[in-house]
Amino acid sequence: MKALDRMAVKVTSIEQTSSGEVIKATAADRNIEVELDAPTANTTLIRSVARRSSLFVDSSTAVEIIVQTEKALGA
Repeated sequence: MKALDRMAVKVTSIEQTSSGEVIKATAADRNIEVELDAPTANTTLIRSVARRSSLFVDSSTAVEIIVQTEKALGA
């Protein structure tokens, strides 16, 4: 959440899943989905997808979300 706030991304919903959560957000003309999955107590997997439309994926924004999350965690 801290990384999304720093990037001025508006969170629209947070859904709990069986192993983590899915954060849905918007920024400019992009719909963003960040999935956090905790397969073990010491491991968290993050998957980020930013879409401009149903056909176009913005991989640079998705990667930047992961980079900013890593910075926020102090890694």
